[in-house]
Amino acid sequence: MPLQVDATIVYITGKKTTKILKEELRIDSPYNTYKYKGLPLGPISNPGLESILAAIYP
Repeated sequence: MPLQVDATIVYITGKKTTKILKEELRIDSPYNTYKYKGLPLGPISNPGLESILAAIYP
């Protein structure tokens, strides 16, 4: 069963909103977790420097 993670669709489309359209679920991309089983090909985001520093120096 595919993971169906909306964040991967947002990553593929580069949208600034999390509203996902039905046609976007069919985009052929190795990052599309609606179309392909398993984890995405690679990372889809990472924390910014501020977040990392906040974790190190709470």
